[in-house]
Amino acid sequence: MQDFFRLHWKRLLEKAWFEEGITGPTWQAHSRTLSMLLWSFRPKADGDERQALARELPNVLKSLKAGMEQLQLPADAQAGILDACFERQTRAMRVSGSPADEGFDPAMALPRPGRSRQMTQGRVEAGNLILHTLDLPDPAGGELPGSLPGQGAWLSVNLDGVDHTLCLCHRSPASGRSLLFSPAPCLALSIHPQLLDLRLRDGSIRQLGEPPLFARLLARALESAG
Repeated sequence: MQDFFRLHWKRLLEKAWFEEGITGPTWQAHSRTLSMLLWSFRPKADGDERQALARELPNVLKSLKAGMEQLQLPADAQAGILDACFERQTRAMRVSGSPADEGFDPAMALPRPGRSRQMTQGRVEAGNLILHTLDLPDPAGGELPGSLPGQGAWLSVNLDGVDHTLCLCHRSPASGRSLLFSPAPCLALSIHPQLLDLRLRDGSIRQLGEPPLFARLLARALESAG
C-alpha cells in the first residue's frame, strides 16, 4: 500500500497541484480519498467508529477505483490494491480491536497463551446493511485448505442465532478470506479461510445446492415462457 501511495497516488496529487493548486477541487478530492483510506485501516475502538467506517467506505472505494482507472493501472494491480484495502478494513471493523492489529503497540499488550489463534468476531451496521466478520489475528499462510467451496457456492451460515443462506461471491487472492453475501436480508460475512474450513468440517456452516428461491424463480420463468 505504501508503494501504491508513493508511486501512483502521488502522480494524481502532482497533476492536480500543477493544474489547479492545492485549493482546487481535484486536489481536495484526491487528498480526502487518501486521508479516508488511511483512517479506514486504523482499528475502530467503538460501534460509532465502525458505523462511520461503514457509511464512508462505499464512496472511498468508489473514489479509489476512479483514481486507479485514471492512472490506467492494470486490472490485476487494481484487484491487488482493493484486496489489500479489504483485508485491512475488515481488521479495522473487528469488535475486539486486538493489539496485534496495525496501529497498536504490541509491547503494551499482556502476553496471553494461545492469543495468536484467538478468533475475533465483529458486526457493523449501516442502515439496513450488516457486515459480520469472523477472523484470526494472524494472516492465512501457505496454501488454502483444499475443501473450501468455490466462488458462487451457496452456504447455510448461522449468524446471531439465525440461519442464513449466503453466496460466496469473492475470495481475496492475497489473504484467502471469503466474502459471503445475502440479498435478503441484506447482510454479508467476511471469514478467515481456516475458520471457514473448520466450520465446514464441524457442520456449523453447510454447503447447499441451488437455493429454493432461485429454483422457484426459474420455475416461474419457465411457466411464463409457455
